[in-house]
Amino acid sequence: MRADHLPQAVLSETAWNILLALFVADADGRRMTGRDVLEVAEAPTSAGSRWIMVLHGEDLVNGDGQGNLDDVIGLTAKGISAVEACMVDAQKFLQARLSRSAAN
Repeated sequence: MRADHLPQAVLSETAWNILLALFVADADGRRMTGRDVLEVAEAPTSAGSRWIMVLHGEDLVNGDGQGNLDDVIGLTAKGISAVEACMVDAQKFLQARLSRSAAN
């Protein structure tokens, strides 16, 4: 499902966890530094910093494109749309599974 909405380069679990952390922060109206995001995403600092730069390069994250984890980062409009589309697909998938289970 994620591959339908995200670039191949960012399909790792670490990148997805970063996107989810930023998505929830955005929905809550919270601003987070790169360091905050990596803590929530349970991502190692060195690898997480590289993933943030990759996500920035794919125009999914704004703010820090240089690897400074003390900068505030957030999802771009493209990033929000991509995560929302993944969530819609997941919801449809689960509803279909539940409908099949109820029919049996």
